[in-house]
Amino acid sequence: SFSKHKILQILGNLISNSIKFTPENGSVEVDLSIKRPEIELVASVKDSGVGMTEAQINDILADEAESTQGTDHERGFGFGFKLARHLVETMKGTLQIESEKGKGTHITISIPLEL
Repeated sequence: SFSKHKILQILGNLISNSIKFTPENGSVEVDLSIKRPEIELVASVKDSGVGMTEAQINDILADEAESTQGTDHERGFGFGFKLARHLVETMKGTLQIESEKGKGTHITISIPLEL
């Protein structure tokens, strides 16, 4: 079921990852909206960071990988994505990742709201 605490944790993880893997001259954009008629929260985090390959995305979605591909070789984007995905799933939501190596990543979550 919907949880404000989980939403804040998800957004915190996704935004933190985007900042960590985006160079100083890059950008991170966050968008939140409520979509109808389904009444769902849609959150999007888009960055101009290092991006990921299709294989890296598949590994993250399959609970397999942890990356060293950040700026200055930070570790850990795999865990943040995995935790976010798990929390989204506990609220019957979806998480989508679009990314291109060297160009950035766009993550969208959709979570049904209980009114």
